[in-house]
Amino acid sequence: MNESEEPVNLSFAPPARSQYLAIRDRVASVGKSNEFRDVNVGIIRQLRDPAKAQSLGEILYKTQLPGGEVRVWSYHGIAVTYALYVQRNVAFIIRYAVHHKRWTEA
Repeated sequence: MNESEEPVNLSFAPPARSQYLAIRDRVASVGKSNEFRDVNVGIIRQLRDPAKAQSLGEILYKTQLPGGEVRVWSYHGIAVTYALYVQRNVAFIIRYAVHHKRWTEA
């Protein structure tokens, strides 16, 4: 992140928060809490960086609210779908899902 750039104001939409918590609990049951925490910290860091948030993954569609786009990105077996509003410097994680069995197997 460039020193002059403000970090993106990032939030979890309620459904994504529930998905995250369910995954966190499932991952804990197979003994991978620390690894999951580290990956989640990486996700948050990347999405809070304005330049990276605009270039990660691929655009799925533009939002109805002008200036927004919904993107999907995979990071270490976690798929994150987020809505990004560049001009407002805001992003919302709208879906958080496991797409690799490494998180569900001991």
